[in-house]
Amino acid sequence: MDNIHARRGGTAFTTRVMQSNLRPVVLFIAFATELWSFLCCFRLVSDDNVDEVPGLKNAALALGVLYAVAAVIQQFGLFAVSSRRLNLVRIYAYGSILTALCVLAGSLAQIIIHFTQKNALLNACTKDNTGDTVFYSWGIWGPVSSTTLDQADAAQWCNDAWDRGSWRNIISFFIQLCVAAFFLFLIFGYYKQLQDPSSVAYAFRSRNQFPLGGYPQQQYVGFPPPQGPPPGPYGQGSDQPFVPPYDSAKLPAYDGPGPKFGDTKGGDGLLKGGDGDPFGDYRGDAGRSDRR
Repeated sequence: MDNIHARRGGTAFTTRVMQSNLRPVVLFIAFATELWSFLCCFRLVSDDNVDEVPGLKNAALALGVLYAVAAVIQQFGLFAVSSRRLNLVRIYAYGSILTALCVLAGSLAQIIIHFTQKNALLNACTKDNTGDTVFYSWGIWGPVSSTTLDQADAAQWCNDAWDRGSWRNIISFFIQLCVAAFFLFLIFGYYKQLQDPSSVAYAFRSRNQFPLGGYPQQQYVGFPPPQGPPPGPYGQGSDQPFVPPYDSAKLPAYDGPGPKFGDTKGGDGLLKGGDGDPFGDYRGDAGRSDRR
């Protein structure tokens, strides 16, 4: 039962996330990851303490390149997501996998260097801090005291700092792993939204690509088009019989009983005042009265 409830809860969360527009979230992810990668790259390249440990400078340069690659990919992601173009977002989505690998590889490399170069790091730390003044504060509002470190105090202080750094690097690696997986879930979720005609992101994408109202037919998912051919001009719908075009030069035909309009057969017709003329009697009476 617990597994069923957990599965339903995860499905509900995924559905709720996919129903919202993920574009602003992905834009923030790209910007934050780019800024963080640039800061990491700058910190590794500009650190002067790496010169005191043999081989550490080359490792710092290699790590700086990894973070620079991650920053460039995220810069491209800002442009891709802003443009709402499916092909560019697809490239960015798969490029984000490379970004995650670069970041995790850099974090894992720092852990390996931290443990394999322990003695070199401790010796360089002890040398740099011997004779330095260290300030201690007792609480937030407590007094502040200072002391000068000799070689033994500096070695102890560096050993404590190395122990704290070990746990910090390991915890940081697992946090970055979880954050990278969550970011990839959102980025690929936005990529799927651009492919789904029923999503909000697809509607914004269509509006951006067809600004004058030329929306694709897939836009109207809940309203399918009517059956039959498209309607023609006014008065000639698909459900009406064929109506011949109107010709103003042709008189309409009369299909009722009796002589047709303009017919001269069987009498003088309307023009001669014959039997077919409905006003013939009146003209005849008038003629007889005149002859009298």
